[in-house]
Amino acid sequence: MRGHGIVVIGTSAGGVAALQEIFRGLPRELPASIFVVMHMSPHAQSFLPKVVGRPGGMPTRLVHRSTKFEPGHVYIAPPDHHLILTRTEAQVNRGPRENWHRPSIDVLFRSAAQSFGPRVIGVVLTGFLDDGSAGLAAIRHEGGVTIVQDPNDALYPDMPLNALQAVKVDHCVPLSEIASTLIRVVDLPSGERPKEKVSEEVAIETAIAKESMNGRDALEKIGRPSTFTCPECQGPLWELRDGELLRFRCQVGHAFSADSMLTAQQDVVERSLWVALGAIQSRVALWDRVAERMQSPHLRDLAEFYREKKTDAERDLNQLRAILTRNGTHGKARGRREESPRPAFEEAVASAARRPRARRLRTRGRSPQR
Repeated sequence: MRGHGIVVIGTSAGGVAALQEIFRGLPRELPASIFVVMHMSPHAQSFLPKVVGRPGGMPTRLVHRSTKFEPGHVYIAPPDHHLILTRTEAQVNRGPRENWHRPSIDVLFRSAAQSFGPRVIGVVLTGFLDDGSAGLAAIRHEGGVTIVQDPNDALYPDMPLNALQAVKVDHCVPLSEIASTLIRVVDLPSGERPKEKVSEEVAIETAIAKESMNGRDALEKIGRPSTFTCPECQGPLWELRDGELLRFRCQVGHAFSADSMLTAQQDVVERSLWVALGAIQSRVALWDRVAERMQSPHLRDLAEFYREKKTDAERDLNQLRAILTRNGTHGKARGRREESPRPAFEEAVASAARRPRARRLRTRGRSPQR
């Protein structure tokens, strides 16, 4: 059986330096097609082809339209577009965002798993939150190989930590060893790993990303209605569960991990509090203005009533501002949660460290065992 000819890589914050390191160590004639999703501003022009292609010299391009791919080439998702693989080509679209992102790592990984099964190698690198965890689980379920950057080595460890928590990965290695790991694994026979029964779920979610399927009927097949609403479109959400991985998707197609939902709810609450703060400020100004206009002697009691209302509102205003100042996250990047304890993630890293040495590929030249 053919080797692992499809490599999909997902990264976010800190990803430019990580990608440069990896492609510096890959040979130009690598017998695999490589596909990359990196989170970036939807309004920025991507510079990744120049940055990524320069170190190793592999031909690198943004995918702007349906493109037939070939080994030894790198294909990168353009800003604000999902990158989706079929059996014959790479496609792009502006389908619903997943985990607040377009392009989404999960979309690329899931479509690769559906189209190429055990021939896929999935790689999760540095980044915030957990885009890529569900897609990496799909790759493993479909028989592919999973690689995660060692969180202790990652500039932003959230994505690797979450991937380790969600998936029993094949290789957890530092950035400096990912290129050599890929070189060895690409040439190995892909084989057939016994896979869990998730093919229908993977196919349905890939079809949703392609915008060829949506609505309640599709979601009823892979999930159950929840009590939550979509943070993006306010529609109802369905709860999806991949093993221990809890996710949500709406009938339009927006998808969220549990972490993304928590972040979204925090943002909704904060926005609501700022709206309330503005409303109270307007009320204070209005009551002050009304009281000032009541100059007639027979209106003094009413003017005093409005001044008291203004004083009460100012007290509420100060209390609300204190809450926002104490609990707000303005100026911090979405997904930064260093202040929160992460015992489960620490245990995931420790578990990865305890796995057999062959899985960690610390010794160059040794073939990994699957």
